[in-house]
This record gives sequence, C-alpha cells and structure tokens, in this order.
Amino acid sequence: MGRRRWASGVAGAGAGAGVQTVLEELRRAGGYRRGLAARLAREHGGSARMWERAVSDARAVYEREERPAAPGAE
Repeated sequence: MGRRRWASGVAGAGAGAGVQTVLEELRRAGGYRRGLAARLAREHGGSARMWERAVSDARAVYEREERPAAPGAE
C-alpha cells in the first residue's frame, strides 16, 4: 500500500499543512474564490478532493477570524 499524500502534496506532512496553505490564499485573496481547491491541486499536487477538505477547514477558520467578536464576548 502506498503512502497517503496530504493536501500539502507532501507525504506525511499532515493535513494541517494544506489548511495553512489555503488560509494564506484566503487572506491574500480577501476570501473564498470558486475553483480554489482545483488550482491548489494543480500548483501543489494532490487530488482536488484533498484540497476541497483543506479549503472547507480553512474557510471555517478564516470566517471565525474575520467575524467581529460579539459585545461582551472574550
């Protein structure tokens, strides 16, 4: 059985590396753009499906970062 390639395109690098790459792209672009997973798959290797999972996770993080805190929340 072959080694699994994560969203970073590097075997054994862990899924977090792909999420970090996507977060950088989201911040640079100012948010999500359609086709991001496919573009990252072409540029960094790995399947579009792996990148779709990384995009989904990174979008959740990005949206939490961008959402202003509710009054009284810490």
